[in-house]
Amino acid sequence: MKKILLFITLFIGLGNVNAQSNATWEETTGFILKYSRYINYGMSSEIYRPQYKTVSNFKINKNVLVFNRIWSKDKLVEVKFDLNKLNNVSLNNIEDNTENGRKGGSNIKVELTGLYGQYGSNKIDLIYFEIEDVEIKKRMLSAFQHLTKLAKKKRELENKAS
Repeated sequence: MKKILLFITLFIGLGNVNAQSNATWEETTGFILKYSRYINYGMSSEIYRPQYKTVSNFKINKNVLVFNRIWSKDKLVEVKFDLNKLNNVSLNNIEDNTENGRKGGSNIKVELTGLYGQYGSNKIDLIYFEIEDVEIKKRMLSAFQHLTKLAKKKRELENKAS
């Protein structure tokens, strides 16, 4: 009986991994938008000011992820980056910082192939997302990694065609 349960568990688990790796671009971006309410935002691993990390209005327009960030109490900054230019996504570990009250943990580091992001009027090539919910963070990390894989495949095909 235990062997049967183990087999069923492994079969279902492998099916879920395979389903994620077969997800389309639209399904993956849809997942990111659906769970975007869990995302807080930081420009780098060193910046942490809770009053400035609020994000809202996530949308994807022509494969560009767009959202707003409150930079100061009265200033809203638009952040954009081209999902087609995704290059690397990883978990970024953060150490405790007693100076600014930052507790250790991790955030998702999303790197582009160049300056294909925009923070207000500044061009950027990477972005950090903070997600407190550990399970959602794992799923978002997987989703961004999957989009990166799809973006790289798309660029390879475009290079071969040209």
